[in-house]
Amino acid sequence: MINKTSFLLLLCFTFASVSFAQEKEEVLTFADHLEKCTPFKSKFLHPFSGQKMQREIVGITDNKCLYTEEMPNNGKLTCRYEIEQLPVIAKYYRDIALAKSHSTSAKITTHGDKQEVKTTYTINGKEVKNPMQECMQNGTCGISGY
Repeated sequence: MINKTSFLLLLCFTFASVSFAQEKEEVLTFADHLEKCTPFKSKFLHPFSGQKMQREIVGITDNKCLYTEEMPNNGKLTCRYEIEQLPVIAKYYRDIALAKSHSTSAKITTHGDKQEVKTTYTINGKEVKNPMQECMQNGTCGISGY
């Protein structure tokens, strides 16, 4: 069984929509709003569940950028980004939107009761760091509802 953290890593921050052109434009618009932390809502099709989900940049709250995203099975991702994190995160979204190819793969290894998840992100065939993964690991983002 996959634990909560592993599940999040597999589902978090992926893109899907009806057409590539719409997806690209939507992600670029989202990235622009995220970089400035201006309120913005959009729908996206979750790639694993196929459900229409909503993501929302709420705006500045307590000197942090509040962001939420629906997840399958009534889950919710909530991030409270530091303002200085926003350009790096927005750039990651733009890089994905403008890429010829991008992928995420996860390898889950179980050692008794413990699980190890190695997630690899590639853009145009080159392995890259995903700033969102760091946000999950350092507590900037968290999941609720499971």
